[in-house]
Amino acid sequence: MSVILTLILFKVLLPEVWLLKTLSCTNPNLIRPLQIGWSLQTKHIQSFTSGGLMHCSRECVYHSNCLSFNFRVSSGRCELNRVTSNNMDNLIEDSGSMYGSKADWISTVAGDCAHITCRTNHKCIPITNGTKCVLVDCGVPPDMTYGSIADFSGTTIGYRATYSCFVNITTKVILTCNEDGRWNGVVCNSSQISTANHNFIRV
Repeated sequence: MSVILTLILFKVLLPEVWLLKTLSCTNPNLIRPLQIGWSLQTKHIQSFTSGGLMHCSRECVYHSNCLSFNFRVSSGRCELNRVTSNNMDNLIEDSGSMYGSKADWISTVAGDCAHITCRTNHKCIPITNGTKCVLVDCGVPPDMTYGSIADFSGTTIGYRATYSCFVNITTKVILTCNEDGRWNGVVCNSSQISTANHNFIRV
C-alpha cells in the first residue's frame, strides 16, 4: 500500500484503527469507492457473517436484486440492500460500517458473472464450466388484504415475514420464503384466519 494511501486512510479512520487493518489486508488496487462510517438503513435482502469486504461485495454483485451493501468491519456482518443511496440522502452515520454500491464493484469482484444477467430473484453462481443462475429470493413480501407487515429481516429462501392481522383479528400470521420463490403460509381473513396454504408470488 502506498504511503499516500496509508496516510489518507489513517486520517479518515483514526478513531477506528481496526477499519484500516481490514482495508490494508486487501490489495488497494481492488478497493472501490466506499462511504466509510455510513450505512443504508432499509429492509435487507439478506444479512450474514461474511469472510470480509470482498466476499460481501461479491455476494451483492452476484444477486440480481442487490443494488448496494453495508459491511460491518468488527463482526464481518454483510447486509445486502435492494435499493441504493442517492447523494447520501438516505445514509446514516454508523461507526464501524462501510456502504458500497454494486455498480462500483462489478468489474472488481464479478469474475465470470460480470457479463451474466440473471432474472429477478436469482443469483449468479460460478461453476466449473461457467456460471449458472439459481433462484434464491422471493422478493419483497406481498401486501395482505386484512393485515400489515409487522416485521421481516430478509427475503431470501428460509426468511419469514410476520403480519399483524386487523379487522377484528389480532392474531399474527407468518409467511415463509420457500425454495420455489414464493411466500407461503396462512393469510389474514376478514372473518377468520385461513389455515390452508396460500401462495404468493411477486411479479
